Amino acid sequence: MASEPTSRTAIGPADDRLARLLEDVVARRMAGEDLSDEQLIRRHPELMPELSSKLGELRRVEAARRLAENSSEPPTLWRGGPPREDARSAGLGEPEALAGYQVIRELHRGGQGVVYLAVRKSTGRQVAVKVMREGPFAGPRDVARFDREVSILARLDHPSIVGIHDSGVAAGHHYFVMDYVDGVRLDQWADRFLGRGGAATDPKPSRERVRGVLDLFASVCDAVSAAHVRGVIHRDLKPANILVCRRAARAAAPWTAAGPHSQATASAARTESEDYLPRILDFGLAKLSEQTGAAGERTLTGQFIGSLPWSSPEQARGAGDHVDLRTDVYSLGVVLYQLLTGAFPYDVAGNLRDAVDNILHAVPIPPRRLNRSIDDEVETIVLKCLEKSPDRRYQTAGDLARELRRYRAGQPIEAKRDSGWYLLRKSLSRHRLAASIALAFVLLVTVSAGALFVMYRAQSRLRVTAERHARQAEQTTRFLRDMLASADPNLARGRDVTVREVLDAAAAKLSGALTDDPAVAAAVHRTLGTTYQSLGQFADAEKHHRAAMELTLGALGEDHVDTLAAMNGVATAVESLSRYDEAEALYRHCIDLIERRASADPVDASAALEIYHNLGNLLRNRGRFDEAEPILARVLEESARVLGQEDSGTLITKKILAAVWMDRGEYEQAETAFREVLEVQRRTLGNNSPLTLGTIQYLAMLLKARGRLDEAEPLYREAAGVSRVVLGDTHPDTLRLMNSLGRLLQARGNLAEAEQRFRDTARVQRETLGPVHFDTLVTTNNLSLLLQEQGRFDEAEPLAVAVEEAGRRALGSEHPDALVWMNNLSSLYARQGRWADAEPLCREVLDARRRVLGADHPATLNTLGNLALLLSELARHEEAVPLARQALEARGRILGEDHPDTLLAMSNLARVLMDAGPLEEAEELARKTLDARRRVLGDDHPETLLAINNLGRILVAADKAAEAEPVLRAALEAAELNLPARHWYTPLLSASLGKCLARLGRTEEAALRLKAGCEGLADAIGPTHARTRDCLDELAALYEQTGDPQKAAEIRAGVSPEK
Repeated sequence: MASEPTSRTAIGPADDRLARLLEDVVARRMAGEDLSDEQLIRRHPELMPELSSKLGELRRVEAARRLAENSSEPPTLWRGGPPREDARSAGLGEPEALAGYQVIRELHRGGQGVVYLAVRKSTGRQVAVKVMREGPFAGPRDVARFDREVSILARLDHPSIVGIHDSGVAAGHHYFVMDYVDGVRLDQWADRFLGRGGAATDPKPSRERVRGVLDLFASVCDAVSAAHVRGVIHRDLKPANILVCRRAARAAAPWTAAGPHSQATASAARTESEDYLPRILDFGLAKLSEQTGAAGERTLTGQFIGSLPWSSPEQARGAGDHVDLRTDVYSLGVVLYQLLTGAFPYDVAGNLRDAVDNILHAVPIPPRRLNRSIDDEVETIVLKCLEKSPDRRYQTAGDLARELRRYRAGQPIEAKRDSGWYLLRKSLSRHRLAASIALAFVLLVTVSAGALFVMYRAQSRLRVTAERHARQAEQTTRFLRDMLASADPNLARGRDVTVREVLDAAAAKLSGALTDDPAVAAAVHRTLGTTYQSLGQFADAEKHHRAAMELTLGALGEDHVDTLAAMNGVATAVESLSRYDEAEALYRHCIDLIERRASADPVDASAALEIYHNLGNLLRNRGRFDEAEPILARVLEESARVLGQEDSGTLITKKILAAVWMDRGEYEQAETAFREVLEVQRRTLGNNSPLTLGTIQYLAMLLKARGRLDEAEPLYREAAGVSRVVLGDTHPDTLRLMNSLGRLLQARGNLAEAEQRFRDTARVQRETLGPVHFDTLVTTNNLSLLLQEQGRFDEAEPLAVAVEEAGRRALGSEHPDALVWMNNLSSLYARQGRWADAEPLCREVLDARRRVLGADHPATLNTLGNLALLLSELARHEEAVPLARQALEARGRILGEDHPDTLLAMSNLARVLMDAGPLEEAEELARKTLDARRRVLGDDHPETLLAINNLGRILVAADKAAEAEPVLRAALEAAELNLPARHWYTPLLSASLGKCLARLGRTEEAALRLKAGCEGLADAIGPTHARTRDCLDELAALYEQTGDPQKAAEIRAGVSPEK
């Protein structure tokens, strides 16, 4: 097949205009402006069809950019949360089926969602249905924002705020149902009401018409004030988010395109404005005022939230920490200016950099120049809303509403109280004395002069910083757009381009680009590093984070916040590569720099807390719980104070601190914290948020550890079910949850169902992720362990060997996860009695864990205990006993006497001493283990019953069978009553009781108990399992004792007891 040559078309004027337009579109969208493809196509028909094609390319580019933004829990490298998801983009078609509703048509398509007109079938009432645009592929931040809008609308109840009726998820698409507002945008209503833009014959709106607009706008302010009172800041007030409809009681006069008659009287104008009701909608960008960052969202420094033309200076600067009620007041001022004049107070139609500069610094054009019907007082009200300093604006929307009504009532307005002549004039006109105002005027002028001087100097510094950030953002945007253009199928020669390929191409191009601005290059390197990290490509992530760190070190210095962020990125990457010492040193170096500059120029609180959190989480992963706890506790306290109790980062830290308590066996405290976090996340983020699902998993793990399996299972099933609906059956997060559910079923003794879960999950993971993907290996390892538990060693061994070999190849022989699989293979060999294979592998794991994790890490101590048991089986008691004692001492010292791991080490030492002696010490340890498990877990917990079994075996070995019998009998009855059918602990206890009865000479019942034990163990864990064989040996010995050597021989030959 002949290949076609590639042609390069010369760029003409239209192409140049198209390129400039696309560059500005990218910049505006990255700045947060809701700019749809449909709007652009309507505005620029002369650039069609090329514009439509390029916008399609841009959608693919923005999807890849959102991957980087949504790939981790906020803040970007805040570690210790649930597994990250791979956010992908997909278009959303019209929903054909939504239970209980009939979709009529699409009403509006924005950047975050699509709104449809629908009819509720049960009532016939028209409603509006908002659906997430990204559908099931939305990133966690988008889902959190959508769920937060639902939560916020549910707390608001005001006639001028759109009401919410229902919400849910259908076919993976999040949606909510709200009032349908049959009206027009606020600016369109004002144009018609004032007779502007050809809507009427009179081009000069009367003052009464202006006052009619002010009356309706006061109602808008009332609604915003109602939201403020309930702690909600809108952050995206603009005419498109305020619709005007006729009030139901005044619906006789239909709305006409021509608008009201231009010669209406003053009273008629005011009355007509009262015929209409404003309705505020779209709270998708809203936040709660009691938090610095909205629930479910951590706004990073420099991140813009809102719609740029109506944004306040603090929004344009990306100063999220300074966004408050007065931000909405500024936006209301821009909207009011636009209603009265038909224009913006400054130019916002140019490129992004110029628009931001004007918002920050341009003095608004006095509105009276554009509309002579506006008097001096109205102009003063508008300009007070538009003060650059929030302190000089109206402090609430309620203040603005009251000011407008004071003006309409002919009373003095607050905005003029610093004008003595104005107050005197107003007061005289109302027959009041105003002599007391003169002194206040002088004082105000004096104080204002000093404040203006300070503000001027501060604004100068801010202007320099803002210009630098705007320049960097513009260059970064251009580079990201160009680098991601490879996602265009035409450039990719018709094949699908993976995110990894896009990143690799971008990384190759970066080396020769952006060399003129190190800060911009560093920002791009950090974006690439974070995205590589979200894909699990940690070596590539480290390379880009290091490049960012070197650039910022040279350009900005070691203690600059951007340098600290780059160092934090390097630390998270090397931590993921298991280079824990290096990661810890980097985190601590960052903290030293933060504390060194704290008094002179403190680092942004969110950035500092992120680094402290990451250090605490690293220490937890290294098993250094006593060091991790105070760090995480300090982060939690500061994060709650600075960012709010319900901030997403605060909740992450609280969850990881609870995990430390869980690791240490402090279950009550951990469970309380997990439940508190989960309650807030369910309320603010919704049940479908990945953050919520992660907390559900933690709580289920804790309940499982406490033996409350009946409570843990519904949580695992809930999380798995939600993940299947939201993400799909084959999404990695769904498959991980299925794997966790399988482990719970195994713990409950539902081995057949657990095995099927593991097999189904592993099959899908092999098909979608590949046979050597980490998740595939984890599930395969769990399947191998399940088969080992059932004594199916011939099936388990090939799986365990394959996982161990793949782990060594992919991760290296000293990676913690590879060491887990090596340890499990060693245990498999030991269960098979293959000591020559088991011992050297066990020692290799122990040596590696001591080097990588430290001698006191829980995993290291676990291997130490395994080696002790292995040596005990080899009758090398002089080696086994010291190792078992060492493991118990370390567990008790680090975790406390009642921790499950400490109790396991105590039980292991008792087992070793049962063979090595003295039996008195073995019995003492077994009793202590049993007492602790009863105290911590309860009498009927499976681990308590196992502890009874161990004590019973030791008592029988010590010729105390009479003492052992009632204990073992009570435990067997508890197991039959409380454990699931076919749980192998039940036949194990039956076998132990049978052996005890045989020692007491009660051979008939002993035979029955031993038969039941052999049959149950063979059914549950397999006929070749060591415990089954031990039981069969005991039964054969009993037959020999009672004079039936033929039956004994048959059993030893492998014939089942019932035959």
